[in-house]
Amino acid sequence: MMFLLPLAMTSAQDAPPQIDLALAQLSQGERANITLDDLTVYEWDYEEFSDTSLGCPSQGQSYAQVITPGYQFLLTYDGTVYDYRVSEDGENVVFCDTRPAPADPTPPTDPEPTCDSPYEVLGGDNLYRIAVDCNTTVAALLNANPDIDDPSLIFPGQMMNIPGGGTARSVSIRPDSGPAGTTIRVFASGFPPGAQVEVGMGPPASEYVVVATREINADGELDATLQISPQIEPPQERVAVVVLNNEETVSEVFTVTDGQVSPTPTPLPPEDGAMFEQTQIYLVALGDEGRSGQQIGCGDSLIPVTVNFEPTPAPLTAALEELFAIESRTYGQSGLYNALYQSDLTVEGIDIVNGEAIIELSGSLQIGGTCDEPRVMAQIEQTALQYSTIDSVSISLNGQPLEGEI
Repeated sequence: MMFLLPLAMTSAQDAPPQIDLALAQLSQGERANITLDDLTVYEWDYEEFSDTSLGCPSQGQSYAQVITPGYQFLLTYDGTVYDYRVSEDGENVVFCDTRPAPADPTPPTDPEPTCDSPYEVLGGDNLYRIAVDCNTTVAALLNANPDIDDPSLIFPGQMMNIPGGGTARSVSIRPDSGPAGTTIRVFASGFPPGAQVEVGMGPPASEYVVVATREINADGELDATLQISPQIEPPQERVAVVVLNNEETVSEVFTVTDGQVSPTPTPLPPEDGAMFEQTQIYLVALGDEGRSGQQIGCGDSLIPVTVNFEPTPAPLTAALEELFAIESRTYGQSGLYNALYQSDLTVEGIDIVNGEAIIELSGSLQIGGTCDEPRVMAQIEQTALQYSTIDSVSISLNGQPLEGEI
């Protein structure tokens, strides 16, 4: 991945946080406080190095022969390219070498991604990159392409449906006026099927408050209900907002009027004995900085992926078992990372008490560095929190709190 940006446009959001460690060493060597804004060009690439030398061994030095994930950073400063390597956990920073910078670098001319549906898979594509380029999600791509049984089996030349390709998004509300406390219906269309969206409400052209998370249906639509706060005084105005990948789609205005809301009956709970055949697990987009999903530690994002299983009345148990069964570092060709791939975990029991999911696990937990700590917790917790009956999670491993075992 390369960034060739004018100095005024360079942003730390473009690179993983480990670049700060490389900048600190460069600053020390140059005896100056060097930031990304001082660089002419910077490039970075994620790699799995064969040992702790990170590909730059020093003569006479011995290194642990273990696979070490990390980054290579090429920082161009004052006419020189500096090659730094940083382990993913940030504990190892290696200065590799320098070379003269090429004269008058020009930005790459990568073509703009074409996201018309159907889409032809190109060499080097994976599901996560296609989802980002086409402003959708991996879950939505899999839902729109049921013939993809295994995300690792996409290939150049394959034709894929892009959810919402060429369809404008819209959000509307009904009614558009009423007293404080009115319940309104929010209708949205043109979104990727299966996408998780945030639904919020607030004054027009101002900050909004997220009040719910919902899933777009198979037709790319959403039908949700919200309540106008009973404390709002007329004639204030409110709008509904549906947010996907940090992009907001806003409804027309609801005007608060005088009067009182008629009481409505409490909806009946769902019938017992429901069977589930599909749910979501949560994986990690490394260095995504919250652009494609919920942001977690080390500048990553959590991404929901839909999985299918045999009908069961216990979807959370099935979801965790699907998550723990993934033995590869990345989920097929989705490009998404699984921090649990080295672990051997079993679900011993799950109890839901007053909205708290109490998850008991057994087995062994293996992580690849400090950045994996928040990833492990977030993957398990969010897989549980997707269910409306759960608002908090506690996890134990072999009878001890999971936090203490990481």
